[in-house]
Amino acid sequence: MISNHRLSKLLLVLALGGTCQVSAEDIDIFLANPDITGTRPNVLLVLDNSANNNSDITGLSGEKTKKLEMLRQVLNNIADPLNSPYFPGCTIAVDAKGNEVREPEGCVTRQEVSELLGNINLGLMIANPSGTDKGAYVRYH
Repeated sequence: MISNHRLSKLLLVLALGGTCQVSAEDIDIFLANPDITGTRPNVLLVLDNSANNNSDITGLSGEKTKKLEMLRQVLNNIADPLNSPYFPGCTIAVDAKGNEVREPEGCVTRQEVSELLGNINLGLMIANPSGTDKGAYVRYH
């Protein structure tokens, strides 16, 4: 029969010797692995529906508007970028050196946004307004 002292040593050796080091990089999720079939990433937008969202700001059109109106414009751009009336303009040209130049700088086209959104699962969660039960609900997925 094995004594408690020997059993403790045996379990310690098994615990320490039976483990192996595993390492992973954060960037591994962004690398293409040919052994894994591609799945679309899940993206969840969470909107805070609090009272202070009704203050004035500069909207996508450059005009003064309410925060909630600007959020509506952004959601309209996400829902249908090809036909949204709020989508900001983007001009792409080629300079003398053959480099692509975007005006305004860093802008994206409607088609680029449409292709990007076609490759993700997008959800919209709206937080309950102040004074009601705490929590949120999924509005769109």
